[in-house]
Amino acid sequence: MRQLIDIVSNEKSFKHPLIGSPRLNRLGLHSARVIGADLCSRMRRVGAGPAAADLRARLWRDGFLVIGNLLPAELLEPARREFAQRLAAHEVEVPSPRVVSRGFGRRLPNDGGFDRADGGSLNRFVTLDRRCPLLLGAFAENLALRGLLRALTGVAVKPDAFSLYQLVHGDEALNPDPQRQWHCDTFHDTFKLWYFFEPVTVHDGPLLFASGTHRSGGGRRRWERHQVLSNGARSSAFRVGADDLARLSAEPPQAVLTPANSLVLANTRGFHCRGLAPAGTVRQGLYANLRPHAFGLRP
Repeated sequence: MRQLIDIVSNEKSFKHPLIGSPRLNRLGLHSARVIGADLCSRMRRVGAGPAAADLRARLWRDGFLVIGNLLPAELLEPARREFAQRLAAHEVEVPSPRVVSRGFGRRLPNDGGFDRADGGSLNRFVTLDRRCPLLLGAFAENLALRGLLRALTGVAVKPDAFSLYQLVHGDEALNPDPQRQWHCDTFHDTFKLWYFFEPVTVHDGPLLFASGTHRSGGGRRRWERHQVLSNGARSSAFRVGADDLARLSAEPPQAVLTPANSLVLANTRGFHCRGLAPAGTVRQGLYANLRPHAFGLRP
């Protein structure tokens, strides 16, 4: 019974005896899950109301959205200082670990957050708590911002969704970062958010995104069916090569470059990857991962 229930869950591994069943997928199970999740996503957006229609249209057309000048001018510098001070204090309390793993490393919890390696790159997530009152007010407790995100995505954003975030790029030649491979996160609409105090340039290893690939039309579904049945995909977090990406996206992939005080929101059902940057390059900001129940009907 549990395995049957998993069919209408967020489970994405094709090691699952039903979700990965060649026989069931030849009969259309994977495609049916995608179509069903798409329908539920549309219903959640309807339930979220009509606010922010222009921004929402851009997000669902392209798969990502940049919102500039997010924080008011009088808050920007104090919030930036608070952010830097909290990260520095956390580094004293919990020094960043040395990366020794390859591929996707396991989560390393600590007092105040966790660290996780992607190849040689290190991701540091620091809990947004009462030690950061300005950031709490601007993000986690900001009902207007959370309401906007809900209207854009159809996902209810909980206060604890936000973290302080720091990425230190590794040496690609010594320990490749798997996030630099083009991929999607799963089979349904999910969203990641980054807020940047500083500009993000091509030298910072920005998000690269293939516009429109979040949409699961017939061409995308046929490609996924081939991956499931013929290419031995391990999960619906598909990897894609340059040739297939060109066929799946009507536009060339682009780097999402932003000025200071900008928020990036991306539907990670679309194909994306992390851009290259010299080893030791640091990219910092606020982060949130908005991952709804694939088959949930309410935001």
